Amino acid sequence: MSADLEKDGGQPDVVYYGVELNSRYSQPYEMRVLIAMVNALQDAQVSGVRSIWCDSKACAVYSAELGRADSMLADRVADVMHATAIVEGGGHNGITVYCDGRFGRRLSEHDPWWCGDI
Repeated sequence: MSADLEKDGGQPDVVYYGVELNSRYSQPYEMRVLIAMVNALQDAQVSGVRSIWCDSKACAVYSAELGRADSMLADRVADVMHATAIVEGGGHNGITVYCDGRFGRRLSEHDPWWCGDI
C-alpha cells in the first residue's frame, strides 16, 4: 500500500521554503519537527534538499532527498536533521540522506539516537 493511502488524517503535507515535507500519517508534531529541520539548515543547504520524510509507522525515522549527489551536503543535512530531531523530538530511530529518490543512492546516515543514550 502506498504511503498516500495509509494517511489517517492530521495535517496535510506541505512545501516549506521549497522543500517537500511529508509524514506517513501527517501528525502535527511530526510536521513541526520537519519544519524545524528546514529552519536549522542554511539557505545554501535548503536549496539542495528536495524533500524530507518522516515515517510515522516506524516512529521518528527520517529521510531526506537531495537534488544532486553531493556527499558533503548530505553529511551536513544528516547532521542538522540528527541534532534537530534530538532537540525537537527527543531523538530518532535513524536518519538517511539520499539522492535519486527516497530509496535511491544513500549518501549519509545516522544511527538511532534518543535522549538518555550514551
